[in-house]
Amino acid sequence: MKVYDLAQKLYPGPAQFPGDPPVHIEAIKTIDEDGYQLELFSAGSHAGTHVDLPRHLFLSGKTVDEVPAEAFVGRAQVLRGAGGIGPEELARMPQLEVILLASSSEIWLTEEGAAFLAGKVKGVGTQSASIDPLDSTELPAHKCLLGAGIWIAENLNLAAAPKTEFLYIGPPVALCGAGAAWARPVGIVPFPFK
Repeated sequence: MKVYDLAQKLYPGPAQFPGDPPVHIEAIKTIDEDGYQLELFSAGSHAGTHVDLPRHLFLSGKTVDEVPAEAFVGRAQVLRGAGGIGPEELARMPQLEVILLASSSEIWLTEEGAAFLAGKVKGVGTQSASIDPLDSTELPAHKCLLGAGIWIAENLNLAAAPKTEFLYIGPPVALCGAGAAWARPVGIVPFPFK
């Protein structure tokens, strides 16, 4: 069995998405002085690798803590491409529970691509900071997926992800009442069951 770490490391400093608060990590207890280490951490819920849930955009949508952990486990594969990914590319993928988008440049899901996946998958992930184009203000893919109860993982590390089908495990931290939360998803191969 091989485990692939699909999360980006979370460093102190400016947020990856314009307008989000910076990431702050400060040691407030140290082994030398206190006998143990403890950090104070502050960041927006969209810092680093994170998962968006329906409450991100819909007042009546489920929050992170309301979605069971098993919703973030499923058969996955990476679709490598560039630009907007639509139904044509997605139709060539095998039947999966999680679709992950990777590219050497920017990649996003078109509104038509999101509509194609509605009712077919548990979640969609991307290496990009957004499942929509970074300059989008309407967020059509977000609205379509989250409106259909499909979670979105963003800022994934997919550079070394398996080329074949694998088991994706990526529940977010159960932040009560939150529309998004940090996660450290992994991919496991070989796929452990049929």
